[in-house]
Parts: sequence; structure tokens; C-alpha cells
Amino acid sequence: MVNKFILLDRDGTIIKHVHHLIDPGELELLPQVISGLIILKNEGYKFGIITNQSVINRGKISIEKVEEINRKLINLLKNSEIRIEFVYICPHTPAEGCNCRKPNISNGIKAISEFNILVDESYMIGDMLTDIDFGIKLGMKTIQIDSGNKNHNEANYFAVNILDAAEWILKQ
Repeated sequence: MVNKFILLDRDGTIIKHVHHLIDPGELELLPQVISGLIILKNEGYKFGIITNQSVINRGKISIEKVEEINRKLINLLKNSEIRIEFVYICPHTPAEGCNCRKPNISNGIKAISEFNILVDESYMIGDMLTDIDFGIKLGMKTIQIDSGNKNHNEANYFAVNILDAAEWILKQ
């Protein structure tokens, strides 16, 4: 069975961006995330998070602490009956030249393979140019959340938040 997915960036997309987030207590969902994800869930979409977390290899936080932050996020969403199927983390800094740091797509290829994702009916939603490049390379439609970053000219849609993104997806 193939699955329609919404791949989500984490920081600045579904949670408030905190530069080098290392404290689970600072995790805060952005406005309208729950309502937008519920709309998409009701349309048959599943969810996965793909996130660059160079704070790990910068030595600012352990992988275990990042996983604790992610568990807190997953539980917050689960309280609203939103299930996150997976969280894939890239721990590398840009200088390390890995294949898993967005916009490189090894984590996306892994997700497509492991979760049988129907690429042409799935979306990548993120706030950074690298998120949009990642989605484009995978062949997905892309939505850039406005977090004050430079707009990506090739994003399919620019959204103010996840609810706006969900409403746009419903019109497609």
C-alpha cells in the first residue's frame, strides 16, 4: 500500500525556532499547527519529520537529548491524535559534507522506501530554502512557511503557517 505523506521540517515549521534548541522546556508549537495537521490527517495524510540538527556534532547537545525533545514534540501532537510516523535526524554540520543534511536527500530516500511514500501526492513543508530544495529533489510539491527567511522562488506555495498550508493542499 502506498501512502500520502506530509514531510515536515521541525524548527521554524511546526515548533518555534530557538537557535540551537537544547532544552526540551523551550519547545513550543507554532500557532495553528494542530488544526492544520488535523485537517491533513482527515484527508488521509501521514506525517514524518526530517530535521537538520547540527547542534549534535557541534557538541552542544547529545543525540539522546535531541531525541528527548523529539519525544516531547511527538507526545504533544499525539495528545491531539496526530501521529508522527518517524523522525529522521541529520547530526552533521554543513562542513561535514554528509548525504543526510537537507537539501541532500538520503533521509528522504530512506523515508520513501521504508514508508512506501507516494511522492507525487506528498508534500514537503519547511521554512528554509534547504527544505524546499530537498522536497524538489525528491519530486514532491513544496510549501515554504514564512518565518522571515528568504523566499524560495520554486516553492509551490508560501504559507503563513501549517493551517494555511493545509488549506492550500485541500484545494489541489
